[in-house]
Amino acid sequence: MISTPKRSEQYDDIGNSYISEKDNFFSQISDPGKEAILDFLRGQKDKEGVDVGCGGGQDTKAYLNTEIKSIIGVDPSDVMVKEAQRLLGSDGALLGSWTDLPFSDDSKDFLIGRFSLHYVEDVSAAYKEGARVLRRKGKLIMILPDPKADPVVIEGGKEMVKTPIFGGKVIVTYPRHRKDEYFSDTFNNLFKLINEEAYASPERNLGFTDTLIVIAEKR
Repeated sequence: MISTPKRSEQYDDIGNSYISEKDNFFSQISDPGKEAILDFLRGQKDKEGVDVGCGGGQDTKAYLNTEIKSIIGVDPSDVMVKEAQRLLGSDGALLGSWTDLPFSDDSKDFLIGRFSLHYVEDVSAAYKEGARVLRRKGKLIMILPDPKADPVVIEGGKEMVKTPIFGGKVIVTYPRHRKDEYFSDTFNNLFKLINEEAYASPERNLGFTDTLIVIAEKR
């Protein structure tokens, strides 16, 4: 486990708005990322996994309706974890992150990251931590914003992405990543890419393919 200092988490500030706007938005429109994950989970019968960056736990609760054995939500935001625990029970969600997963080595069969990995500054560190927790041939499924579509701004001398979602009702900020960061030497050394697809995310509503579905297997 990689120890990381606790720092201000933007979802502690926007969490309640994010939860309500997400519920409203997807009550009227389908969520391709969530559907891709559900399709993936239908092939993970009796497996144990983690929803990394689980937010308020709405999606995690839906994942429990597949034939997996178990899934635990993890999120770095206190606000999000408390909401997820309200939905999933006190043992259903824990504080943690892609670079600090509160699980022992070789203990999980799959890790899910729906729009969560890109918030991490050091993607390679996240891959190392994910590989630590996954069992041999464990699966990784991620929904990622395609860097080619990211609107870049400079904040504090760093390239950041600031993008409105859910019809502009919520604005999220994250470090700018290149595609070769997502498919780095670290990724290729630790994982074997199984599938990569692109789709147009309704959250950002850019009118073109701006989101990647990535499935990989631990080597």
